[in-house]
Amino acid sequence: MTLLLPLIPARRVTILSLALMAAMPALAADGGIRETCPKSASVVAGAASAASDVPGSGKGLTTIDLVLVTADFTRPGLVAQEPDEHWHEWKLDEVNRLFVERAPKVLSANGLDGRVIVLPATPQGEKPDFSTLEPNRPALVMVPAKYEKWRPKPLSPKAGAVTYALQTMNLGPDMPQPKCQVEIWGGVGMDSTWGLFKTNVVDAEWIDTRLTGALTMMARQGVVKLSGETAARPKD
Repeated sequence: MTLLLPLIPARRVTILSLALMAAMPALAADGGIRETCPKSASVVAGAASAASDVPGSGKGLTTIDLVLVTADFTRPGLVAQEPDEHWHEWKLDEVNRLFVERAPKVLSANGLDGRVIVLPATPQGEKPDFSTLEPNRPALVMVPAKYEKWRPKPLSPKAGAVTYALQTMNLGPDMPQPKCQVEIWGGVGMDSTWGLFKTNVVDAEWIDTRLTGALTMMARQGVVKLSGETAARPKD
């Protein structure tokens, strides 16, 4: 089951669907989160989310390493070996540096401890090498999964998005285990709301949004314990 919307009365579906269709370009420009749960896990995930809202409840981790696998996409879909012409323009080559800079601040802002680690890119079709991670340290890993580009409007400049799949590592049998698969994506390129007046690029806010989204989803599944209901952005 893919979690996209809460259940709503059938008579409201048509109106809401039209509203969502109108809003989709803007949502795609900013980014978002996709959570996919087995049917048997949806109730468990919901119960974990409800329990995590109660102060002092839950056994979520307060120490977890944040790990980023370097994205080295060439063309959207990983099909060609040519450099992508928008990679530098949209500042996607800044992701690693900003991750190292912002991740410690995001952890601290949410009452969490942990190391920040960047792993090298992997050859096309191969899995990341996690052998350098310490086996006794729980980790939340962002693995690049997809790079897409499109034109929001005919003849307009291109927009795009990078999608990361979240993966937990080194969780012992006595630790909370994630029940659902989570992907987070960040938009780049032309902003559908502001059109030619704005280009979305990777910056500190872009990174903070991806990290706080990842931590919030892990908290909903009981993996981490936040100091608030959702992950907070750093103040600096």
